[in-house]
Amino acid sequence: MPSLASRIRLSPRNELILTLGILVLAVALPAVALMWSTRQILDRESRNLRVDYDRLHRLQLQAASLEIANRIRALASPTPEEATNTPPGVGRRFLELLGSGKADSVLILDEQGRPLYPAPAWAISASRPDDDAALKQLMALWEEVATNAPAEGYLQTLRVLKAEKLGAARTLSGRLIVPSLEWAALSMMDPGHPEYRSTLDSLDRHVRDYSDPLMPAGQRLFLRDRLRSVGIDGPASAEEAERLGLAAAISFRRPEIPGILERARDMESVWMLRSPEGTAVWLFREERLRQLLEPLAQRSLAPQGYTVALERIPKGTPERNGIQSPIGEAWPGWELRLDGTQADLEIQQAIRRQALLHLLTAVCAIVLGSVLGGLAVRRFLQQARSTQVRHDFLSLVSHELRTPLTSVRMLVDSLAGDPNPDPERTRQYLGIIARENQRLSRLVDDFLTFSRIERGRMTYDFQTVAPEEIAEAAVGSVRTRFSVPGCDFRIETSPDLPPIEADVPSLSTALINLLENAFKYSGPEKRILLTTTRQNGDICFAVVDNGCGFTPDHRERIFERFYRVQGSGQGSAGVGLGLHIVKSIVEAHRGRIEVDSTPGHGSRFAIHIPITPPNP
Repeated sequence: MPSLASRIRLSPRNELILTLGILVLAVALPAVALMWSTRQILDRESRNLRVDYDRLHRLQLQAASLEIANRIRALASPTPEEATNTPPGVGRRFLELLGSGKADSVLILDEQGRPLYPAPAWAISASRPDDDAALKQLMALWEEVATNAPAEGYLQTLRVLKAEKLGAARTLSGRLIVPSLEWAALSMMDPGHPEYRSTLDSLDRHVRDYSDPLMPAGQRLFLRDRLRSVGIDGPASAEEAERLGLAAAISFRRPEIPGILERARDMESVWMLRSPEGTAVWLFREERLRQLLEPLAQRSLAPQGYTVALERIPKGTPERNGIQSPIGEAWPGWELRLDGTQADLEIQQAIRRQALLHLLTAVCAIVLGSVLGGLAVRRFLQQARSTQVRHDFLSLVSHELRTPLTSVRMLVDSLAGDPNPDPERTRQYLGIIARENQRLSRLVDDFLTFSRIERGRMTYDFQTVAPEEIAEAAVGSVRTRFSVPGCDFRIETSPDLPPIEADVPSLSTALINLLENAFKYSGPEKRILLTTTRQNGDICFAVVDNGCGFTPDHRERIFERFYRVQGSGQGSAGVGLGLHIVKSIVEAHRGRIEVDSTPGHGSRFAIHIPITPPNP
């Protein structure tokens, strides 16, 4: 039973329709199913990815919050240098701790947890005997001021206090007497006074001095302002720290637990942090805490493209966009917050990457399926065409061989059955038999040549020959057949043609095939012309006829094997091998073939073979 491929005979248009149909069934439907399942997978993975990312962000925020809490506890503890190199005196210790730069200010406490420095002036005891002696001098100064010049009275009192070594004396409110007298004297003196500069320098030294006797912070800040008014500036950082510490000391209450931030009383944006030993309390403004603590979270999360901020926890905890993690007891009321917009963007980007990966996988699967489907369809159609070609080839070969063999057998039987053969008729019959035998030989030669070409076993013996020799060999093979009534066969050869490299038998075969086609596809009145000329760097063998010709649609396909122009010529149309053999032989000679044909007005086939270059 013949196969399906052997029974299919399709036109190019039907082949295209069949190919598209098979591709739709083999590729499109599975592709649609694949895309649908991919979409379902993407939706599910998107939801899972959001959950995973949310969980991951919360874990990262919790780790960052724990790191911040540990950092807060570390801020409360003194550094090894601060613990081992604590200078004597409350004021010097204040400067040393303040110089570490980790806080906006610091309060030095006594054993009962009360501020020693910065502290209000009245917190400093003023009951020493030196203080009483100094106060007597001040009373005497008051009487002196009432009768003499005030500046001289102040200067005289300062001299007495220094002579009697009462420089550490304080007022009942705890302020140092000498610095206050120095400013009082300066305020009464003209800058041109002989003692103005020395008094000013002495006051500046007292304000800068943090050793005992320690000047109260309030008095120091007041005198610093007065000095600034006369052009003497001091360290701004220490001044700001003293102002902050003094403000916190007024309503101070020592934090209960070391290492935990506690808001300063009556101060909205100031936080206190008690040291473990309880002798110091660090003071921080909220902005400084942010500057210290936010970078800890940024270092771990910013490289991933996230924005992290320390923020107060809103009262009532309304719905908020983003992911939060409280700092905990280390900083009550504050949290570490991941910007929800950035987190969502990262999730979307991750989802898009997953979607792109699945899409590329689906596209690759579709493309691969399309390629495999196309190859399968192509293979199927090639098999169908090959089967059809073999079938047609065998039919044509059988027909082409049967016709001359039948004629020869009939003529031989006629001659053998005639007891008194007529000599004239015998000669006529023998001529027909000779022509049919020549036709059979040509068919067999074409079949053998085609077989050698297809198997790659066609051999050529290239030699330097004259073009006339090729043309004469071809003419000699067809002259007898072309010598019939109604056939005008002419040969034109240009003189002095240069030689070419050619295999004489095969190139002659190509010319013979062109001449045979010209004879076959011409009408009763045949005009066939063979020309051999030189054109530029080639030798041109051209065969011109007045046959039926063919349309341009056939021009590109006439050299295909088994291709025949339907409805042309007389009698048999051949097996479609002649021009395929011609093209193969010409290409083996590094030449080319040109075709020019007009339906109803004949054709021109020209073979161009390169001229052999002369020996140097």
